[in-house]
Amino acid sequence: MRPALLALLVAAAPAFAQDATTPGAPGAEAVVDVYIEAFATRDYTAAVRELDPAEVAEFADLLEELALLAPENALDTKGEPAKVVAGFLEQMMDMAGPAGGILGEAMESLDAEILGTVLEGDSLAHVVARSSFAMMGGSVARVEATTARWTGTRWVVTFGGQIATLREGLQMGLRMREGGEGLPDPE
Repeated sequence: MRPALLALLVAAAPAFAQDATTPGAPGAEAVVDVYIEAFATRDYTAAVRELDPAEVAEFADLLEELALLAPENALDTKGEPAKVVAGFLEQMMDMAGPAGGILGEAMESLDAEILGTVLEGDSLAHVVARSSFAMMGGSVARVEATTARWTGTRWVVTFGGQIATLREGLQMGLRMREGGEGLPDPE
């Protein structure tokens, strides 16, 4: 093999090998890209595979608590946490509209471009993406950040503290339902 061709292949190799196991910004961007694509194609099992497994288990626990609140609307919360969370996502998207409904239109037309990554040390990355999609005859565009965490072997998408917020809301709802205190007094 010619030296110039070999040098070109060696230089290009990192670009081809970037996936969720690649340290640094390229790996974080790769996992977020797979996560976004999984949602766009309604492959919730694939989307959940890219999430932090500990947070998936925590979210499945929260869903079990919700099932106790409204058993008539509950999905099956027994079993592997990843399947529970994927089932929940599928159920929520189906409730929001069939494949041809508002969310179906948005998912089918979703276009996302990763703009860059802000690293916090070696193990936390905020991947910034611009997305656009069609909804109700119009176009929606937004820029948002998705947080990814390095586990030591791969990047995983995190909920970014949203589970704790959901749990607090659930606990507040339970207190209100039981006739207890409602919103906490501002201090």
